[in-house]
Amino acid sequence: MLVRDGRACQHVRTDTQTPCLQLATHVDHIVPAFEGGSDDVSNLRALCEYHHRRKTAREANRARSAVPRRTLHRPRRMNPYL
Repeated sequence: MLVRDGRACQHVRTDTQTPCLQLATHVDHIVPAFEGGSDDVSNLRALCEYHHRRKTAREANRARSAVPRRTLHRPRRMNPYL
C-alpha cells in the first residue's frame, strides 16, 4: 500500500479538498473491519501517523458506542441486624 500510494498520506480535508503532504507510515482500512470492511487492497490506503491515530480514535469511539453496555447487578447486602 505504501509503495502503491507513493508513500504519501491519502487523507484529504473535506472542507478544502487539500491533500495531506506528510510521509505515510501506516496502512489503514477505509471501511473498518468492525463495520464489514475487508482486507482487500481496494479497502486499504496509506496514511501518516497523525491522520491514522485520529481516524483510529474516532472508529474506536464509534465501535464502543455501538456495543450495548451491560448493567451490573450487584447482590444485595444482607442486613446483619435482621
